[in-house]
Amino acid sequence: MNRHLLFFLLLFWGVGSVIFSGGCKGGKEKKLPTALKDTLAINIPPSTFRIPVTYSVKELENFINQLIRGQFLTATVNPLKNEKDEVKIELAKVSNISLKGSSNELICRFPLQVTATIQKSRLNLVTKGIKPVVTEVILELRTPVALHADWHLVTQFDLLKTQWVKPPILEIAGVKVNLTEKVEEAIFKNEEKLTKMIDQGINKAVSLDKPVGKIWADLQKPIPIHKKPPEVYLQFNCNNIAGDFFIGEEDIVCHTVIHAKVSILNDIRMQSKPKALPAFRPIKSGSNFSDVNLYAFANFDEINADLNKMMKGKDFHTKRKSAKLDSIRVYASDSGLTVAVKVSGDVNGVLAATGKPGFDSVTQEMSLGNFQFEMKSSNLLLSTGDALLHDMLRDTVQTYLTMGMGNLIDKVPLIIENAIARGKTGKTIDVHVDSLKVHSCDIRLAADMMHLMVHTSFESSIDLKHLNAKKKVLIKPKKKSQG
Repeated sequence: MNRHLLFFLLLFWGVGSVIFSGGCKGGKEKKLPTALKDTLAINIPPSTFRIPVTYSVKELENFINQLIRGQFLTATVNPLKNEKDEVKIELAKVSNISLKGSSNELICRFPLQVTATIQKSRLNLVTKGIKPVVTEVILELRTPVALHADWHLVTQFDLLKTQWVKPPILEIAGVKVNLTEKVEEAIFKNEEKLTKMIDQGINKAVSLDKPVGKIWADLQKPIPIHKKPPEVYLQFNCNNIAGDFFIGEEDIVCHTVIHAKVSILNDIRMQSKPKALPAFRPIKSGSNFSDVNLYAFANFDEINADLNKMMKGKDFHTKRKSAKLDSIRVYASDSGLTVAVKVSGDVNGVLAATGKPGFDSVTQEMSLGNFQFEMKSSNLLLSTGDALLHDMLRDTVQTYLTMGMGNLIDKVPLIIENAIARGKTGKTIDVHVDSLKVHSCDIRLAADMMHLMVHTSFESSIDLKHLNAKKKVLIKPKKKSQG
């Protein structure tokens, strides 16, 4: 069944218990309400999409561990404050970095293997052949996190402290030499070099440009709402994008705000050229709810074709009377939305109902206000005793109207999800739409169709599933650093 019949269903869902009634034989026959002849130009208000784009801190941790490996520092120290005594210190990443969010910062615990090797000594004969000392130190670094204008992640790590798994102690000629102070001195002396390498590696490799850019592009693609002639598409013309960046304990979140204007297209060739993703601009996002205006319509020719296909020729019988439904017609009139049902048999004439379509924001249901029914017939009208036949007619009409139909309001999240993430994008992001509420549905009648402007709000979110470190970055010093 054509899905645009849905609007007709919604309008008659809450009509009431009686839509067919009777009168007197020989009563004066009245004319049906006059059909409208004018079409309407439709203007849809702008929309604001508020979409938190979430990336797990754990996923970022995995990503960084794919990305960063290798040796980080080589330095030479003099453990006994004499230039004739030299120990080579080498620091290398041999186990995983851990990350966690705290107070809008990232805390990085960076385990490094420390290898201390005696290069030369005044006691050369004694020290010759001494094996290197190997231990581990954990560096704790902190950084605020932001997005650059190019949507790349920006960090500024500072080294706060060191934690030794086991102190680096060399034993020379029976004398134990603790190298902790010397190694830490070398580490802090080269802090800028170390943090700069990490910052540059993350900034180069971690970016929201592609996933957010894909969402921005998908949102601008025409959405078909009527594929048969007359073809109708919706297109969100995105004007700008900005975001509020936040680090939680488990997630990094960019509260993205997109402003867009909805256009109605009758030809796919009329679509405007998609705009490129603008530079990231920080703002305070405010509300978590998107405020979106959508357009839909019901074409009367299609509604009537579908209804007559289902109901024309259907017979209704009670013990006292029978009637056959010959035709049904829905149209916009000078009185509102009119439904004319022609029947023949013991009841012979036209049943006409007219009402004002509206939407109740409290019950979230469509209804017809001030609904009136009249019988256009010179035949005996339905009497009180024929209420059963009346109920059969009413219930059958409602049954066929509801058959195979979904609720328009329930389709709105799907429209939004399809608009935000299409095709391959769905492989890298999950889209969620929740807490949908329809604030109003402005219904306007015209000669050819019924127009609906639906004003909705909802919460939505996008979870980035993963970012692949396709090229590992070997971070190592360009040359040895002398301590």
